[in-house]
Amino acid sequence: MPLAFEPGHESQVDWHEAVIYLNDIEKKVYVFCMKLCFSKAPFVRAYESMQIECFLDGHVRAFEYFCGVPKRVAYDNLKTAVTKVLLKGKRKLNKRFKELRSCYLFDTRFCNIAHGNEKGDVENLAKRSERQFFSPIPHVCSMDELNDRLLADCQKELLRKAPAPHAGKTINDLYEEEKQNLYELPPQKFDACRRISTFADKQLLVRVDTNRYSVPGEYGYQQCLIKVFVDRVDIYIRHELKATHKRSFEKEQFILDPLHYIRVLERKPGCVDNARPFKGQPWGEDFERFRRELEYRYGPEGTRRYVNILLLFSKYSEKEVRDAVSICVRCRAFSDEAVVSFLRNGSACDLKSNSILINKGDGKRDLIIYNGLLAGRYIA
Repeated sequence: MPLAFEPGHESQVDWHEAVIYLNDIEKKVYVFCMKLCFSKAPFVRAYESMQIECFLDGHVRAFEYFCGVPKRVAYDNLKTAVTKVLLKGKRKLNKRFKELRSCYLFDTRFCNIAHGNEKGDVENLAKRSERQFFSPIPHVCSMDELNDRLLADCQKELLRKAPAPHAGKTINDLYEEEKQNLYELPPQKFDACRRISTFADKQLLVRVDTNRYSVPGEYGYQQCLIKVFVDRVDIYIRHELKATHKRSFEKEQFILDPLHYIRVLERKPGCVDNARPFKGQPWGEDFERFRRELEYRYGPEGTRRYVNILLLFSKYSEKEVRDAVSICVRCRAFSDEAVVSFLRNGSACDLKSNSILINKGDGKRDLIIYNGLLAGRYIA
């Protein structure tokens, strides 16, 4: 049946898979596609999974890209939107998807089961994306670089000639007309995340999928609300944001902030060697050099002195402690007291105000002094 859509009336959404080389390693990605049905304007963005947070993020970014929201969005029966297909064409929808729909005030249309042809516009976009955007296979250094390329490709598509019956116009001409008929974006951006309610365990860890993320030391065994975004994991305790980690899509990973475990060292200083959060020089080479020097100068007591320096993170900001240690390394002041003194006194000491410590003169010495030594006039 030939179809004709009014401006801003409907858009269609679908996924397709593609292959890229991420840092020269072959990787499969999942591509979110949305297409406006009147102008045929496309939006394409790649993700590392098709989980609900990626699905929501794709909508938020697409609406921002189109500068508005269509009145209706068409889908097939994907699990991130439809949790159950009921009788007489009814659907039970995912809770977060319903919240997205309520935020942007668009209606939905779902295809019959196994009838993807009922949203042919976005099906064509997925095929064109595979042929044009991912052939040859892109070589990128990050997902952000890939998505920047895809965004540029979508903008180039706007310059193509519009299909019949809009002869003589481009897709961009139709898009400018359609943009006037889209709903306005809401004043507050939708949180495109998945929410998990859980408890932190005795090791200060919360679990997201197969990975574990740390919380600050004082919040063990407490209830947490986790917001899982595409690029980060936010952990809320008592309605306050207490930790933010970079999202990992690998499996069985520990994503730990060493600052969360600093206070544990006060009771268990021996775990500084084998504790997972402190592996891999988390604070840089200056701290490693400082520890080697302390253990060389003070023996077993050097480890305790090094722990005293790490405990300063609980009193001062990370930048202040890092700067203090770096300056002490440059001055070869290898002592925990030196680091504490620098933090208390602020920046490097100004010697100009102390006349006793000021070196006067040009540093030259009269050779008569050495002649006197040869003559035996100067005796120690």
